[in-house]
Amino acid sequence: MNIYLLILINLAFAWGYTFKCLDDCECDTDTEIIHCHNLGLEKIKFPNKRLRGFIVLGLTHNNFHYLPSEEVLLEKFPDLKGVDIEGNSAFDCDTLPHYKKLAIFSDCGKSELAGNNTVDDFHVIAINAPTNECNLDCQILRHTKSLTNYVQHLWKLILIKLEELEKSKAWKDAKNLYNNLKDSIVHHLNI
Repeated sequence: MNIYLLILINLAFAWGYTFKCLDDCECDTDTEIIHCHNLGLEKIKFPNKRLRGFIVLGLTHNNFHYLPSEEVLLEKFPDLKGVDIEGNSAFDCDTLPHYKKLAIFSDCGKSELAGNNTVDDFHVIAINAPTNECNLDCQILRHTKSLTNYVQHLWKLILIKLEELEKSKAWKDAKNLYNNLKDSIVHHLNI
């Protein structure tokens, strides 16, 4: 019996798991995303200690007016690479230029009619109390499907940001700097 328990524990860690964090949010170790969607949040409840291993903080469809500073976010979430703040209609878009290290996915600058690099809107569905129409298994399945759709949505946003980055002068300058440095090292080492 103990061997079966050990195998199950190892499988859980091998494939990741989801746990409650930051009050009502879900931390998913498999996708490395903290999901705080549709909770009516106005600010982030930070952990007492650093929370490592999560690269995206999903804050869609809440009531955020602004985000904490980039320094505070990276202090509390050292592995963070991006924050998804889409669906927060009162968000102050003028704060976005303050974020240099983190990718911030927002509705700022998106045209409602033309799309302007938007992807389909979505909502992460919470696990609600079972009903006659949708029992607990149904609720969990709906929630899991909506999280999967969110990860796909996020992946599309990342690809759009990468395309924008590749077109930017800063990216070309960084590539040229790297190639020049590499050539200089090769030349000095006579490789």
